[in-house]
Amino acid sequence: MIQQERCKGDDHEDNDYVEERCQSCGKRMTNVKYIYTNLDDGNYYCKKCVNTYDIKALPCAEMNY
Repeated sequence: MIQQERCKGDDHEDNDYVEERCQSCGKRMTNVKYIYTNLDDGNYYCKKCVNTYDIKALPCAEMNY
């Protein structure tokens, strides 16, 4: 499944809820509002890790489809 499809959710009816784990700390994330996608490698990160490690990322909820 491509990255943008994963951000939309599995059922494509409820686009706000998916399940991913932060690539850095392993935190379980279920809402696209709190899942960030690294623009360089496509991995998923939580907001805390994005801020702590200065990762160039966008929230999944703001990605253009």
